[in-house]
Amino acid sequence: FCQSKWERLGFTALSFFTQAQLTNVLKNNVTRARPFSVGFNGGEAGPPSVDSMPSAHSANSFFGASLSSKHLDDTTWPLIMKRSLQTALWGGAVAVGLARIEAGMHYPTDVLAGAAIGNFVASFFYNLYAARNPKTAENLEVGVTENQLVLKYSF
Repeated sequence: FCQSKWERLGFTALSFFTQAQLTNVLKNNVTRARPFSVGFNGGEAGPPSVDSMPSAHSANSFFGASLSSKHLDDTTWPLIMKRSLQTALWGGAVAVGLARIEAGMHYPTDVLAGAAIGNFVASFFYNLYAARNPKTAENLEVGVTENQLVLKYSF
């Protein structure tokens, strides 16, 4: 895995930043109305809002659960402790998604899209950078321009 705590911190920050930017780009381009804006479930319509898809809360929570679960697998802790913590992490992520639906902030598909994004980005970065091949990181280039994030991986 990463050679130092600083390297691991940088890897985690970069992967979270990528996930957050991807979620925001999709929110700004999909422009789906939130359920409370259209009177979902027979309630009164609330103030207009068109940033429902995907759920950033779900993306963040599933990103955290996925990446943390992968890191837990790398520890030497007893298996029962690892699985207990992983169950709590995934249970918390699911609870966040359900709470967003219950609050009328998202449709179920918004939450599923956010969960997929969070899990995909965490898995992508973990497999790309943190997999036990130190040469893998040399093939990753990340850059930020005025209006875009550039991620390039060479084989």
